[in-house]
Amino acid sequence: MFFISDIILIKFLPDCSKASFVSYIEQLTDIMNTKSGQTNYRSLVNKLPIFLPSFKKEKLYAKYSIYQHSLINPFLNKWVLMLCDIYPHSSHGFAIVMESARGTEGPIDISLTKIPRVIISSRLHSSCDNYRCKNSIRKALEEELERGLEKGVADIIELGGIYLESNGLEKETLLGKPTWIYLREKIRELKVPHQMYTQEKLQGGSSLVYEFAKQSSVVLSLIGDPYVKLRLPDLSSVPNLEQKTMEDLLAAQNQVIEEFLTKCDQILLDAWENKKFSEMLEPLNVSLDEWLKAGKD
Repeated sequence: MFFISDIILIKFLPDCSKASFVSYIEQLTDIMNTKSGQTNYRSLVNKLPIFLPSFKKEKLYAKYSIYQHSLINPFLNKWVLMLCDIYPHSSHGFAIVMESARGTEGPIDISLTKIPRVIISSRLHSSCDNYRCKNSIRKALEEELERGLEKGVADIIELGGIYLESNGLEKETLLGKPTWIYLREKIRELKVPHQMYTQEKLQGGSSLVYEFAKQSSVVLSLIGDPYVKLRLPDLSSVPNLEQKTMEDLLAAQNQVIEEFLTKCDQILLDAWENKKFSEMLEPLNVSLDEWLKAGKD
């Protein structure tokens, strides 16, 4: 028995409106219901469960409406929400545990911050128990996720490492559009943008990073590929790691991310120069110097 620790889909929304959320879920449902039929591992993929747990979009829309109503109605307290299987969290949003089906399980997390996003987590189980089968399934799944990116299933996909008792740890894969991986990694390292990303509730209006994302995506297309694949040591798949091993893996992970961020920084600097780059960062309340240093420590 092996498991893929997690498949995480991250989609950034242009705003916190129900229309944006519904538009994404409708698109995601259409993609999930369309078979690609384009893989060298067709026989394996046909046996794979769909990589997302099942969910009924009408239920999601109803829960989204209830949560939004709770923001303006103090009588809808957290206990009422929990009775509706809506679990508020500190980042001004809520989580719903999706129905388990086809060998998968996981929650959907809707964040209503100034950088709104939807995060869908899934854990995939399989009875495959040999190394060759495991690698074949991993490759087939990566191909399916890459096609999902092309169709808009997410802006960033994190595919956790596969842990098999006899073979130990494998690297996780970070797939996504260069702009969004770049922005996400930078934002996580900066105090004010990170607060916008995780804590500050959006009071109407569009996402503060969307204009930056639109303009930077044109420039970062110079990377050559519309999607980036980063291989990172997975720190979560193997239990009881020694402290020194954990530190080495973390250092290796940071190096991969730092090299990617440095490359993107230079491309944007060459295109925008300091003045325009600084102006683009003003909505995020961060200086160019702070931005360039972020992710380099």
